[in-house]
Amino acid sequence: MTEDMVKTARKLWAGEVPLCPAFWFYGFTVELIFKWAMRWLHASGHTGDFAFVLVGGLAVVYSAFATVAIWRSASKFEGQEAWAWAARTGAIIWPMGIFWGP
Repeated sequence: MTEDMVKTARKLWAGEVPLCPAFWFYGFTVELIFKWAMRWLHASGHTGDFAFVLVGGLAVVYSAFATVAIWRSASKFEGQEAWAWAARTGAIIWPMGIFWGP
């Protein structure tokens, strides 16, 4: 990992990234990529392979990280409280779709 990636990860963990990019990029988009990777591996018949287990494990760890980051960013959000709670709810529900659903 590069120094910039570590710096960004620390900012995310501390909730110092604004809620919009924390949710839409680091939460929604990155987790969508994990979902597509899991779907592709499954469709290709690789469900028993190490790659499937590795991507799934990384998805779980990253999802937990992103949920904490979004939650902390939502705590510092200065807009309408409803948006902060919507982001928190989405951060909990969205990662479940990595393993379930189309």
